[in-house]
Amino acid sequence: MAGSIIGYKIWFDIDSENAQKGINNHAFDSGILVSYTSSGAPESFSLKYSYQVNSKSFVRTIHSPFERFANCEHDFNLCSNKRFWVAYQNDDPSNSLINLYIEMQDVENPTPPRSLENFR
Repeated sequence: MAGSIIGYKIWFDIDSENAQKGINNHAFDSGILVSYTSSGAPESFSLKYSYQVNSKSFVRTIHSPFERFANCEHDFNLCSNKRFWVAYQNDDPSNSLINLYIEMQDVENPTPPRSLENFR
């Protein structure tokens, strides 16, 4: 178990750092989960989210070596209302990151994050 936690921490730090390097001159908006599925391998999940910029929809899929949302891969209705901050590049809105640690669905007038920390 400790090895899994250490492995995840290293993977998350490297993945987040590499992803953040690709986003410059960014803006924030809310994104919504579109799907969450097991990728087939043990402890491997795919998460798809969507967001809009200037009335145009964008979708991105990310992969995770851990289960972030218990039981959502079996019943997506448990997660279908989840909203999160998305950071997107102003000159290329299809280039985006999501922060899965700040849920927004129950927050009135949410304040955008100050940095890209925890975005991936």
